[in-house]
Amino acid sequence: MDQSVDPCEDFYQYACGGWIKANSLPENEREWDRYEELKILKYHILKYILANLYALKRQIMDKFARLDTVQEHILELLLGDETLSSMKMTSKKRENIAIK
Repeated sequence: MDQSVDPCEDFYQYACGGWIKANSLPENEREWDRYEELKILKYHILKYILANLYALKRQIMDKFARLDTVQEHILELLLGDETLSSMKMTSKKRENIAIK
């Protein structure tokens, strides 16, 4: 809103003047609105994701790897090291039986 304008004289300027001042029209555009702005923002976000896909995948994989370690550490604290070791041995025995 542009409160410096009397709404009875120029209601459009009163209602939209603040937005017009804050959001100038880009040089290469005939019209500009929030949808165009969001479309360009979406384009840049997708471009960034695609350009950095490998690095993002690496970060995600590292987080999941650390998550397994954290879960194992919590189990050690709750169950004790001996119980966790016997659970691992039991699961290895099951794998060996399943393979044979």
